[in-house]
Amino acid sequence: DNVLQLETTSCFAYKGMTAAGCIDQYKCGIFTRIFGWFTNLGLEFDSTDMPSLCKLHHTGKCVWNVSFPGFCNLEKAAKE
Repeated sequence: DNVLQLETTSCFAYKGMTAAGCIDQYKCGIFTRIFGWFTNLGLEFDSTDMPSLCKLHHTGKCVWNVSFPGFCNLEKAAKE
C-alpha cells in the first residue's frame, strides 16, 4: 500500500514556538515544506492530514501517514 509513517516526539519548531510563546497558533511548517518537496519532485502522494496546527502541542504526538499510489514498493526498498 506504499504508506510511509513519519513520527517524532521532538521537534525544533515545536521547541522554538513554545519558547516564543506562540505554539497555540503555530501551523506546522515542517510538513508543509516536506509536502512541497514531494510536489516539486512530481511525486503523487496523499495524506490523511494536511499541515495544520502543531500536532505535538495539540495531541501530544506528531504522526503523519503519507501514501504514494503507484510508486515503488517502499517495504521492499527498505529491506534492500
